[in-house]
Amino acid sequence: MAFRPLAVLLPLALAACGAPAQSPPPEPIPALEAAQAAMERVLARDAAAGKIRDHASETASLEDAVRGYVAALDGLDLTGTPPEFQRALRGHRDAWEGTLPWMSSLPSERGEMHALLRRVEAERPDLAAKGKPLMDRVWSTWAEVERASGGP
Repeated sequence: MAFRPLAVLLPLALAACGAPAQSPPPEPIPALEAAQAAMERVLARDAAAGKIRDHASETASLEDAVRGYVAALDGLDLTGTPPEFQRALRGHRDAWEGTLPWMSSLPSERGEMHALLRRVEAERPDLAAKGKPLMDRVWSTWAEVERASGGP
C-alpha cells in the first residue's frame, strides 16, 4: 500500500486549526437543574417557616417562636441540595439556636418579630446590645445561604 501524505496530514492540519476531533461531553445541566430545584424547594419551606416564626411572637415568647423555627429547619429535607448549601443552612440554623438564651430574657415581649426587635432596640438598648452580635450572626449566615443557593 502506498504512503498517502494527505490522509495523514489533513486530519492533523484540521485539528491544529481548532476543528474538534470529537464532540465535547454534554454539560450536566439536568444535575444542576435538580440541585437548583431542591434548593428552591428548601428555601420556599424556610420562607414559610420564617413567616410563622415572625408572627408566632405575637402570641408566644420570642424564645418559643425561634424554637419552633429551629425545629422546622431541623425537619427540612435537604436531599439533592449541594453540600455547600447544606453547610450554610446548618450554620444559619445554629445561629438562630444561638439566640435562644438572649431571647429567653424577653419572655413577656409580644409582636411581629422584626418590629419587636426594633422596639427592644429603642426601649432597652442595654438588652438590645447583648442581642446584636447574635442577630448579626443570624443575618450573616442567611447571606451565606443566599450565596450558596446562587441568590443575592
